[in-house]
Amino acid sequence: MEIFKNKGFILLTKIMVVILLGSLLVGIISIAILSSPAKFSDTYQSVIQRKYDLLKNTDDKKIIIVGGSNAAFGIVDEYLEEETGYSVVNMGLHAGFGALFPTELVKDYINEEDIVLLAYEYELSSSSFEKLGDIDLIMSGIDNALEIYKKIPLRNIPEILGNLFDFAKSKATKVELTSGTYSSNSFDEAGRMVLERKTNTMMDYKSNLELYKEVTSESLYAAEDDYEYLVDLRVLVEKRGAEIYFVAPVLMEDAYVGTEEALLAYQEGLMKKTGIEYISNAKEYMFPSEYIYDTIYHCNEMGAQKRTELLLSDLQSHGILKNVY
Repeated sequence: MEIFKNKGFILLTKIMVVILLGSLLVGIISIAILSSPAKFSDTYQSVIQRKYDLLKNTDDKKIIIVGGSNAAFGIVDEYLEEETGYSVVNMGLHAGFGALFPTELVKDYINEEDIVLLAYEYELSSSSFEKLGDIDLIMSGIDNALEIYKKIPLRNIPEILGNLFDFAKSKATKVELTSGTYSSNSFDEAGRMVLERKTNTMMDYKSNLELYKEVTSESLYAAEDDYEYLVDLRVLVEKRGAEIYFVAPVLMEDAYVGTEEALLAYQEGLMKKTGIEYISNAKEYMFPSEYIYDTIYHCNEMGAQKRTELLLSDLQSHGILKNVY
């Protein structure tokens, strides 16, 4: 009995240390950041605050979409709501955030009957969930919204602390941004894209491969990855009485230099390693340039409608939508 008491005391001590350390670190961040006013509310990345507010204030059953800008540019949230009867919270904004940051933001707000859709860009690996993405991008996105810092895992806080000085300089030299695709004006107050994207911007993709990049068969999937983070996420979602699935991002078809077999292997690999079903046929989400806007992952309005209809079809054909009116 004495052994169990000692173990319990040690565990309780460890928990208290973690809580106190977390509070101390958040306090340091608070002092450093609140020493100057919010400066980044006009930026594209700041829209993560609007999306987070929508997430935490949506109590009815919802579809939560997690990913990068492929989701921001590629899903018509209102249409998906109308067709499913679910509220839609599209957390997709910027792949530069990395996969860990937007995924951590949603964890506390997954409720019974919710549907979580993982719409990450390609070349996902288990290491994608070990570190944060572009730290300055994340910090300028959060700006003075300190509550969001509390959603970052304690193990990743040193990444934030290491950037405090550079972030302070960024705030001091920030220039006002009034318009453009990559400003907060591209979104409404709920964080939904309202930017007019009638056609593509004539990217001249093949002449600018270094700028726009490509996705190859070899870069799709690392067979040795264990994806423990996503396994734990699936368990959490299922315990909440919710469901979780992978869905494909849109990719401009010219940007994929690989085989259909490699795409299938990528999907099957993720399912096998995580236990999360991949409900899309990734090949169907390879869109010709007429549906693309300004990068290989960004849809114009016509492409976003097509992608949303494909997503709706995937949800329906897999029997995922419940009690649809």
